[in-house]
This record gives sequence, C-alpha cells and structure tokens, in this order.
Amino acid sequence: MEYAPSISQLAGLLADPGRAAMLWALMDGSARPAGELGLIAGLSASSTSGHLARLAEGGLLAVETHGRNRYYRLAAPEIGVA
Repeated sequence: MEYAPSISQLAGLLADPGRAAMLWALMDGSARPAGELGLIAGLSASSTSGHLARLAEGGLLAVETHGRNRYYRLAAPEIGVA
C-alpha cells in the first residue's frame, strides 16, 4: 500500500499560510522553483526551504532537478482536485 498521510497530518501541512500559498500556486499543474514559490508566499529563502521539505516529506510535492535548480510540483494530479 502506498503511503497515505492521515487527515490530521494533512491538516497540519495545510494549516500554515505560507505552505497553503505555495500549494495553491501549484494547483495549475505547473512546476516552479523554490525562489518563485517563496516570493508568492512572502517567505525568506530559509523558511521556504523548510516548508517545501515538509510538503515533500508529507507526500504533497514532488521535486524535479534540472541542473542546479530544483522545481516543485504537486506529487499527484489528485491533490489539486481534492
């Protein structure tokens, strides 16, 4: 069985306004770099990095590496419609 976070884990991930803003920006199916997501959420680079790590560990984000850049997207299309 695939990892499925519990409702309380999901609620904890979505409860932070910065994380919610970053997820909202990815709802269109795009992949965006951390810096852009941080600007959208109004966060510092270090805060952005920590929040993106939590979202990825929680199974909500997938990370793609292109050269020196890391791009984040929703881990599955279903996340955007849930």
